[in-house]
Amino acid sequence: MSLAWATLALILFLLPGVFFFIGLATYERLSREIIRSGVVSEVAMASAIAIAIHTVAIILLGTAGFRLSHFAEPLAEYSRLETPVYVQQLSDRLLPVAAYLAATSAAGFGLGWTAAYFIVCGPLRRLARHKWIYDIADADRKRRYVTAFVMTTMIDESRIIMYRGRVHEIFLGPDGALS
Repeated sequence: MSLAWATLALILFLLPGVFFFIGLATYERLSREIIRSGVVSEVAMASAIAIAIHTVAIILLGTAGFRLSHFAEPLAEYSRLETPVYVQQLSDRLLPVAAYLAATSAAGFGLGWTAAYFIVCGPLRRLARHKWIYDIADADRKRRYVTAFVMTTMIDESRIIMYRGRVHEIFLGPDGALS
């Protein structure tokens, strides 16, 4: 049973980092290619972001008079307390814990969305793997036209067929090529 609680605690601890990446991916459909890495490094980045968000949240709560040691006291004394008393103390703390998790997850989502906005719109664009794609995406947002000249592999009477037209939708492959 303790393994299940440890897993649940780890998942709840990582929520702000996970929501950071959700926020990062919601601003722009191409944002998934911003920080492309393996699973281990994504979990490490989510952990680092979660630690930062939790640290700031605990510091802010501490300035308002919150003491984590007092709040977590029933967890440390579970062997000395009777079961009904222990359950009552834990149930009294469920709503504040849920509010804290909701607030830190919302903060993670907001930070992720803000980071994606600054990556797409310019100031943090150097973090993107394929920087040029956002020039095209920004042009569409600003109601400018992007004209594409596409050379095909079709040959007709010893001539290669080319198309020219306005770009409406862009799909980016993992290698950075338009598809």
